[in-house]
Formats: sequence, structure tokens, C-alpha cells
Amino acid sequence: MKFSYSFFSFLFFTALFSAHGRADVSPERVYVVANSASADSLAIAEYYRKARAIPEANVIIIDAPDVPAVSRKVYQEKIANPIVERLAALGAVSAREISRDAETSRPSYLFISHNVDFIVLCKLPFKILPGAKKNGFATDAASVDSELAASLMNVKKLAGTAANPLYKNFENPDLHKVYGVLRAARLDGANLSQMKSLVDSALLAERAGVRGRAYIDKNKRGGGYKSGNEWIAAAGETLSRMHFDTTVDEADALMGYGTRFDAPAFYFGWYSASPQAYFCEPNFRAAAGAVGLHIYSFSASDLRKSGWANALVKAGFAQTCGNVYEPYLAGTHEPSSMMKAYEAGFCAGEAAYASARFLSWQWVVLGDPLYKPFAVSLEKQLERIDAGQIDGLSQYSVLREMNRRRAAGESPAKLADFAEKYIGKIPDAALVWRLVSEREAAGEKDAALKHALDLYSRAVWESAEFAGLSMELAGYLQKRGKSREAMGVYEGAAKTARGALLKFAVRRAEGLSKASGVQLSKKFVSLKKKFDAEDAAAREKAAREKAEREKKAAEKEAAARKK
Repeated sequence: MKFSYSFFSFLFFTALFSAHGRADVSPERVYVVANSASADSLAIAEYYRKARAIPEANVIIIDAPDVPAVSRKVYQEKIANPIVERLAALGAVSAREISRDAETSRPSYLFISHNVDFIVLCKLPFKILPGAKKNGFATDAASVDSELAASLMNVKKLAGTAANPLYKNFENPDLHKVYGVLRAARLDGANLSQMKSLVDSALLAERAGVRGRAYIDKNKRGGGYKSGNEWIAAAGETLSRMHFDTTVDEADALMGYGTRFDAPAFYFGWYSASPQAYFCEPNFRAAAGAVGLHIYSFSASDLRKSGWANALVKAGFAQTCGNVYEPYLAGTHEPSSMMKAYEAGFCAGEAAYASARFLSWQWVVLGDPLYKPFAVSLEKQLERIDAGQIDGLSQYSVLREMNRRRAAGESPAKLADFAEKYIGKIPDAALVWRLVSEREAAGEKDAALKHALDLYSRAVWESAEFAGLSMELAGYLQKRGKSREAMGVYEGAAKTARGALLKFAVRRAEGLSKASGVQLSKKFVSLKKKFDAEDAAAREKAAREKAEREKKAAEKEAAARKK
């Protein structure tokens, strides 16, 4: 698929950017689109407009069906065409309509110029239904957002993709004005509260700086597509270079309860069909301003009930991307490019468009596109802590500073001494856990164990965010010969844990009992019997289903031979 642009526009804007440099994204050039058929759409549009001080005149109200998916004709007549026409009326877009397809009402434009930084879609339809029976990259199914972004580009065919001229552009985010890309993002979710949280979380982190840890969930199998792991690994390397505390999980399965998952500020994972473990825990919450992405087909096929995009928004992530249909790996957002854009100082919307290879395709961008995660430097964050401006995420700024110092060559003992200055002065469970490893690395094993027992005495497992850290703590205590205390962690966690987390704690306790001789409590013995029975029933069911599939396959093969 090819795109084209006005040669004279290209020359004009190239000269303009060369003379004046980058123009910062401005609320004056952001347009908010609401649907008159949806009270939630109108409400979140007004909420966002006020939060970002966007002019009232920049609100575009359309009359579209209040449904997730629309036909191509409805998309053009009720969504795309009214938006472009209103932008033109406001003087934000200059383009001449050359022709219009009679069947779909899709215009072709001669693009001249535009002055739109972002279009923010507020709970609008997000899927365009396929019209022709074509599969693979030849399908004409698309997301509303990605299709809208290419409205002014000379995309010849509906089927397939259009090259994104902003892809891997890490130097000049104003190129969208040269190529006629109308960058679209959306505020969407299960309810108004979730949509507001996208805005609030971004604004909070923008004021305080994004703080927390990074989690990289690789997958050794990856369906034979090693580039997915390469993207995710590269994103992790960028985060480590930026001194974030980073956990890399390389197991085949999705990151589980055995790995800590407190205060996720960045999460990049892939190859799990549906959310599991922490993402299914009702009390699990990401850090303010968190950026998360799980690469999987159909990850945004249902923004309001299920799937990865829905789960990430529900968990409090401020920014995510997803795919409404099958994008194929090449058509998804690349975490490596996204983090490179963030490192270059791009805002969330700019980073999203720099990390997608195609437009007129399957993806959506969820969250406030103006959000700047790194608006507040690490140095400023530490200054605020020292001035007494403290909250639950302050300790992660200290952890990040420790990583910076370690990269500069500071010894584990000195790092531990630096961290000790903050113990008891700020919320510090994650910081104390870091002290365990630093004292161990410094050869101060008694001091390390003392810090671990301190966490044990605090019953750190009672806080939902530290469930994984608690499991790591139990493993450490067992290793240091404190098996009874390790069992105490599992028993304490079981008091509040439910479902899969409870089962995980019981299975860990079972393993500890076999290894150390510490007896299971009556409650754990009862739970073990229950989980054993459930597992046996699940194995029997799987065996029956497998036998049934094999029987049907054999019958089908036998019928084919008779023919």
C-alpha cells in the first residue's frame, strides 16, 4: 500500500521545521470527539477537555451508533467524514476532495496542510467490520482509530495496510503535518470511572514523574516469531539504561505469582491469549502513569468487557495499545520503538505513532496522548522526597537512584548505606527488600537476613501489591534456614488471597513442607485436598476432550478414505 503527499506541502513544512525546530504539542491543537448518542462519551469528553484546558470550540460532537463495531459506510458517513469536515470548518485542515466512492462514501483528498496535534476519540465505535471476504493482510477490516489517522493520505485501497510515515521517527514528531497523518487516540473503557482514571493517572504522573518498576515478560516459544522477544528485550534494555528497577521473566508461561509485580510503571509482555495471574486480581493496581502493552491478536477486540486492553485499563494503566482484529506481529506496536521514543522525550501519543509500522490497520491507542511520563526528572523527584513531599511511590525514586549509582560503579555496601537513610522515613517495603540483596552482595549476610525478618514482622503480604514480593521473601527465608517463617508467609498470604493466588501459596507451602519437614496447617491440608481434586478433575476432562478430538479426526479420515 502506498501513501502520497503534496510536494509543495512537504517543502513548506520541511523549511518551517528547519527554521523553528520542533513545535511542542499544544491543547490548542487537540480536538476532542464525542458521540451525542452516548452520555458517557459526552461526559468523558468534557472531563478531558477541562483537565487539559482544551478550547470548547475544539470539541466535535457527532451522531454515531453507540456500538463497538460499525460497517464501512457507517464509519465514513457517521464518524470519519463529519470529523474531517468539522476540522476543515475550524480551519485545522486544508484538503480538497477529489472524489467519493459511491458504495462506501469514502472520499479521496488532495492534502494541502493541517494543524492538528491529536484527535481524541471519546467512547466511539472502535471496529470497522469487514466488507469483503478477504483474509490476512488483504482484509478491509480495520480499527476506527487507525483508519481515521490515514483519512487525508492517498490510500488507494481499503484492503490491507498503509505505510506509517511516522514509524521509527524519533527526531521530528511534527512530520504528521507533512504527510497528512491525523493522529488519533481514544479514551474508552467499561465505564466512566475507568475512562476518567486514564486521564487522572496520566496527570498525576506528569506532575510527580512516572515512578515504579519495569516488568519484561518474554516468552521462549513465541510461536516461532523471535522478533517479539527482541522488541520486548530491547524495551527492557532501554528501561534499565534509564535506571528503572527491571524484572525480566523468560519463562514460557505468563509472569506469575512467584515473581514480584509491585508498582508496575512499565509492563511489556506477549503471547498469552488472555490476562492471567496479577491481571485477574481485583485489588491489583499499576503505578500512576503506568505504560503497559501485551502483544496479542484481538487484544482490543472488546475494550469494555474483556481482553488485554480492557484488563490493563481496569488495572490502572494510563497508556496501552491493542488490536481490534488479527494484526499479525508486524502490524502491532513495537515496545522497543515505543521506549526509544519515550527516551527521546516524546509524549505518549507521539511514542505510539513512532512504534506502529502501519496505518489503516487494526490498532487503537488508549489513554491521554499528551501525557509525558518523564516531565519530572529523577533529580527533581529526589529533591521533593528530601523536602518531605512523600507518597507510596517515593521509594521507587530511591530505587532508581540506586540503580543510577550502581551503573556509575558504586559498591553494594555504599548503595545499601544510601538506602538506609530513607528507611522509616518513607513507605519502604520495596526498599527494604532491595537492602536484602545489596547486603547479600556486600557479604553482609546477617544484615541481609535482619532486613528480611523485618519485612516478615511487618506482615508485608497483607498488602495486595506485595503478593509477589512476599513469595520471593518466603523463598529467601527458606534458603536461609528460616522454614517456619517461610511457612508463616504462605499462611499469612492465604488469609486474604483468593483463587489462583491462594492455590499458588498452598502449592508453595506444600513444597516447603516436603523439603523442610515443617507441617502444613489443618487449613492448608484441607485446601491441598481440594486443589488436588480440582486438578485431577481438570486432567480427566482434558483427557476426555483429547480422546473425543482424536475420535472425530479418525472418523473424518475414515470417511475420506471411503470416498
